[in-house]
Amino acid sequence: MDRKKFGAVLVALVTGMVLSAGSALAQSGYLMGDPATGKLIPFYRTGPTLATLIGFTSTEGDIDGPNVGEGDLDVHVTIFSKRSVEILDFDLCLSPSDFGFLVLQHNPATAAQNEELFGPLKRFHKARIFSVTGDGIPAEGYVTLVIQAEFNSENGTCNGLETDEDGPIFSPTVDVLTNHTNEDHLATWAILAEVGSGFYATEIPTPTAIINPANGKVSGGPGAYGLIPKNNTVLARFDVNPDPDSQTEIFVWLNHNNNGSLTAFLDCEDEFRISTTIPLPDEVNTIDPDTLAGIGQCKNLKQYRGNLLFDMPDTGFLWSQITQVTAHFRQNYLGYNLGDNDFIDCADGVNDFVNKCENSGLALCSGPAGAAGTCAGEND
Repeated sequence: MDRKKFGAVLVALVTGMVLSAGSALAQSGYLMGDPATGKLIPFYRTGPTLATLIGFTSTEGDIDGPNVGEGDLDVHVTIFSKRSVEILDFDLCLSPSDFGFLVLQHNPATAAQNEELFGPLKRFHKARIFSVTGDGIPAEGYVTLVIQAEFNSENGTCNGLETDEDGPIFSPTVDVLTNHTNEDHLATWAILAEVGSGFYATEIPTPTAIINPANGKVSGGPGAYGLIPKNNTVLARFDVNPDPDSQTEIFVWLNHNNNGSLTAFLDCEDEFRISTTIPLPDEVNTIDPDTLAGIGQCKNLKQYRGNLLFDMPDTGFLWSQITQVTAHFRQNYLGYNLGDNDFIDCADGVNDFVNKCENSGLALCSGPAGAAGTCAGEND
């Protein structure tokens, strides 16, 4: 690489690191890094040399460690297409502090991968490997994980459902969909791993959502701490500088499809704004800022960096990935929510923002829906 281009890459990377730190540490409007009953992996992608690796652990062990104090968790996993067509679902069993994984890849599992699942390590109860060519999963989609039940066993067997005189201690319908009070939690991570000529590994954020244990479907509402409410204004960073070969993908996950196209704004780096139109037809949407109407004016002014700003047409989530130098450098930037988030505010039954809690989501507070001081509404 010549000295000029190397210098440009360093500047781009330093700028990216500063902005990335800001987005991670000063995030406003939703929470990240919180273990929860339901987690959303809002995007996966596969290719001949590309896989999505999803890891998850039961936080039931806490400071006591594995196989101590708390019970096994039945985790329901659902793989969806980009338009929320259920592809397949299955249950896994995690003991306290145990770690499981899901690999979504192009080709069927290798002999070494099958050995890990079915050989002496016997990890099939807490891990799976699915492929496009072998299992028929789509090349892109999303995944949900939700805890269905807790058991008395503590060794990954999920034996002896925890009960009391009223039945199961953990009732998914009540604890997950209505009150979000279940204390059994998962921590999740996901990465895109490319091992071909453009090798890289980069994180996929995994927000907390309310996941229906019966069908794996996602909804917002109080307790969906990682999602952004409908109609909130959001912004996502982009970089289309051709010198270090900057390319941007802005990922937008939405709770429903058929949102069509909507007006957005390109805010380019020297206070130049131009309106544009973005397509958001699916639950999993990918936007290339370099193809949007108006971006050429920004580039002619040598304003290659900036933000895409728009109003969320549905409950959802967004983030950007910027690649440089033929994709060997790949950087993640969380999107920003510029509005109030009643999914967080109304979770304690007290409204601190402008909007009323009853307009914000599923019931969390006592009393009939719509009554003063209660939180009820969104049933998607």
